[in-house]
Amino acid sequence: MSFLSRIRDRASSWRLPVRIPVPNRDNLIAMGLMALSLGLMVGVAIGPALGAASNAVAGIAAPVAAAPPAEPETEPATDQPVSDVELGSPAGSESSDSSMVSDDSGSSTGLGDSSDPGPSDTGVEYPSDDGVVEESPAKVETPEDPGDEKEVPGTELKGVTVGVDSDGGGYDIADGSGNVLALHGVEPPGVGEKVVTRIDPLANGTFAEVGDRKAAGLRTRSKLRGTVSWVDPVGKLAVISSRGSSLAVDLDALDEERRPAIEAGSPVESVVLIGDPVVSDDGLETRPGLVAESLKVTGEPLQSFDLNGVVSGIGANGRGLTVAADGDGLISAEIAIETPKGFDPALVTPGRTHNLTVERGASGRLTLIGLSPDYSKKVAADSAAAFGTHG
Repeated sequence: MSFLSRIRDRASSWRLPVRIPVPNRDNLIAMGLMALSLGLMVGVAIGPALGAASNAVAGIAAPVAAAPPAEPETEPATDQPVSDVELGSPAGSESSDSSMVSDDSGSSTGLGDSSDPGPSDTGVEYPSDDGVVEESPAKVETPEDPGDEKEVPGTELKGVTVGVDSDGGGYDIADGSGNVLALHGVEPPGVGEKVVTRIDPLANGTFAEVGDRKAAGLRTRSKLRGTVSWVDPVGKLAVISSRGSSLAVDLDALDEERRPAIEAGSPVESVVLIGDPVVSDDGLETRPGLVAESLKVTGEPLQSFDLNGVVSGIGANGRGLTVAADGDGLISAEIAIETPKGFDPALVTPGRTHNLTVERGASGRLTLIGLSPDYSKKVAADSAAAFGTHG
């Protein structure tokens, strides 16, 4: 039998339609999941490139969408063919600012390579680093180290000169409240002169003037606060004292109604007029240059108080001292002070100025409870030369 006859016999035995075996449903589901997974993997791989290209297209479409509606077309005003008219740049294509530039490193069409998703591919203009001057950081001022500043010695004091010691270079200054401080300086200012100076405390309760003193004009009036250490109701005189200072005050300008009853130990406040002392025609009496314009008592008499003056005499066996009534020596009066047992009279230099603290007894007698020399800054700073409450 020929080959052709065999083929014809085999074909005549086929039955139509021909059936193709199909895999079962479970196998089809598995194959579908595999195909889906493969598709997701391919999508993730090519997604960034497609995203860059779509962004580039969106960058071109955005300015076109934002462009204003086109003006209706009109016939040209001239006979020149329309094709020869030069058209302006489309809306949105001009650069808005010289500092805003786009990256032109891509193709000549203005679109960057889709494989490089740089800032120029989005169609949004970014500031260029070229030509931008980088500002230097602001200079921060470093505060000066307080240790670098030169420390000024002492404490500042402003006030009016109300007295000058007759012994040494000391003087008395009243501050704005009338408190009187006794200062040791090289050369005292004149009474009534307002000064600005610096002071340091000394061992005996007075102060040393440090640095240069500055004059600030003259004053004719000042407040004055202290304790009455001596009074002459007949002569209308009083001495107002504090540590290191005893100032004679003329009460003659006060009438009877404004002149309160005062005694040794009375704390007072006064306003005084500042002038020069007045010497009587016979030269036997001197009226103080401080004249009380007002005077009031601020409390009950104190049991102890301070005074200042030249010690003119020492009693027998050192029992008792005689002291000038005021530190300036204007009043020709003296105060008798008893000294306690155990007092060393060698601590006193007769004829020199001392600070004294006394206690007033029931009978009005004054007893010494504290003493220190005050005729120079050196002795004022010597605590070994003090007695009692001044030690």
